[in-house]
Amino acid sequence: MLETFIFIGGPGRSGTSFVANCVANMPRVASFRGIELKLFYELGGLFDLRSTLTEFFSPNRAAIALHHFNELVAKLIDGRHGQASFSEGVERSEIAHAFATFRQQIIEDNVPVQQEKQAFNQAASALLQAVANVAVAAKPNATAFMEKTPHNLLQPAFLKDLAPKGYYIHVSRNPKAIAASVARQPWGPSHLPGAIRWVKSYFASWEKVRESYATLGLPLLELRIEDVAANTAAYSAKVHEFLGFPQGEDVFAPANLEVLGKWGEGRTPFELKLLDAEFAGLCTRLGY
Repeated sequence: MLETFIFIGGPGRSGTSFVANCVANMPRVASFRGIELKLFYELGGLFDLRSTLTEFFSPNRAAIALHHFNELVAKLIDGRHGQASFSEGVERSEIAHAFATFRQQIIEDNVPVQQEKQAFNQAASALLQAVANVAVAAKPNATAFMEKTPHNLLQPAFLKDLAPKGYYIHVSRNPKAIAASVARQPWGPSHLPGAIRWVKSYFASWEKVRESYATLGLPLLELRIEDVAANTAAYSAKVHEFLGFPQGEDVFAPANLEVLGKWGEGRTPFELKLLDAEFAGLCTRLGY
């Protein structure tokens, strides 16, 4: 049975996808390239479903929560999250089968029923295991499964319940660069002040939860993407060591430090001053 799970996260627009793609190139790591599972802490995911079925149960709430979860899964399988879909054929059918098996454990006569937290955790853990096994089957030498959905790392206790042997990599970037990028995304605030608030709210939450990794005994590696790009070989070695893998090739070699420094292009002097003022304290705390 696969035991090692790697969770990569961060605020988003910070290099999480780049780091995830590089880690996926390691011979011992299996993943679904270009696909964020969005199963855990996204709205309607397993965290919300567990909360409803265990702590805040009612038949109506449970039915709605399961409906939201089913919608999340359908979008995942069909590629309707603005990302790739699972390939047609065996892989896609096996993914669908894993979710069907999970649903059977939380419903009776097509109705979701109240669950004990431990029983739900076991069912959700088995779901994660089944999904990971599909990825591992395509990379037989893999001994670990890697998942990247940026904000997952805000719930370490929940992730530990599902994958007790997990490794956690948090990727950050200059918060001014993140805000400038978020403001350009169709899913984010369309104006810079809103993007600034968005980024601040993430880091406020991360700063609160960060210490719990040590409390829970969870291995956490924090990376600043600018540092990775500036010294790819050293950080590749650091990640190999963190995961307990033999040293291998420089997986971060494609990083481009020059591109990372262009985040301010197209911003007015007023906007740049606004970013400087709003993020002065946070940049200092993060070492920028």
